[in-house]
Amino acid sequence: MLCNSESQTLAISLAASQAPQLLKPSRASSTISNTTTASTVPPRYYRRKKELVSRTQAGLGLTRPEIAVLLAQSKNVVQQDLLNSSVPDEPVFASALSAYFPPQIREQLSQEIRDHRLAREIVATKIADDLINHVGPGLIYQLDERLGVKTPAVARAYAVVRAVFDVDELWTDAEQRTDVTAVERWNLLHTLQHFIEHTASWILRRRPAPLDVESEIARYRPSVRELLASRPRPTTIAETTERLRFLGEVFDLIETAQHRGCPVETAAAIHTRSDSELGLTWLTRRLDDHVTQTGGMRWPPPPCATTWPSGTTNWSGQSSTSTRAARTRSACGRTAPRTPSAASPA
Repeated sequence: MLCNSESQTLAISLAASQAPQLLKPSRASSTISNTTTASTVPPRYYRRKKELVSRTQAGLGLTRPEIAVLLAQSKNVVQQDLLNSSVPDEPVFASALSAYFPPQIREQLSQEIRDHRLAREIVATKIADDLINHVGPGLIYQLDERLGVKTPAVARAYAVVRAVFDVDELWTDAEQRTDVTAVERWNLLHTLQHFIEHTASWILRRRPAPLDVESEIARYRPSVRELLASRPRPTTIAETTERLRFLGEVFDLIETAQHRGCPVETAAAIHTRSDSELGLTWLTRRLDDHVTQTGGMRWPPPPCATTWPSGTTNWSGQSSTSTRAARTRSACGRTAPRTPSAASPA
């Protein structure tokens, strides 16, 4: 219970630290309308649209009490959506039921826990808590707007990302670091939130529905372990951010390697070299800037993005400023093409 309270307090603080972003028109309308539709929150807790617009124009956002209500109601809505689906009954989520109870009770009353008359409700509550605490109150509704997916699909995609990338370990490491300032810690946690959103969106766009969570984990986790095994563990904020940037490309790298029948390390090396040789980092940064200026989603998000000087060794183990796995598909299995230099003959 205390751990859940701490996690929820952190989630409120993370949302409060980017309160103006929560009031962007698309986010505010989708989040508030969806949570209030199924809730019993009195209307006084939510301001009229005109006030939300004026707050946005003034660079202000929701207050902590408003965020707390929004967070709680988001969890209630997510829990109800899950109860109306088969998610609480799926074996891959069974661990959420046992994790709800203290270790001694789990050891002594394991069968009673499995037969608990509120087992589905406990599982749905646990999933909703973990999901909203990690990604915030608005992600599910934003994914619904962008991709047309519902809460059960988002919960399955999140379960895949959580298991494949050991999100709990990444989150704990970021939360408990002692070598960073408070601002750097918030930035790192926000980067991790955007990483979860980015990878979960990839799963929802690219993999067949409904997701078979266990099969998807088995498809990607071994290759992720392989890619990370030969790379040093990050020790600084910059290295951690770059690792998350690299991991954000891993799903594409794995798909490329499987499609071309080459090792995933080969795919990683080629896509990094292609990026460096073709000089596409400048273009992708300009596109990122354009998306940011027009209010779209950017990966990695500001303010955590770091400008990497040419020649910096990144997490794919190559000298490059960026990674873009999609460009590797046509090159996997053969040497990446070189662009002519200024001194090269025509």
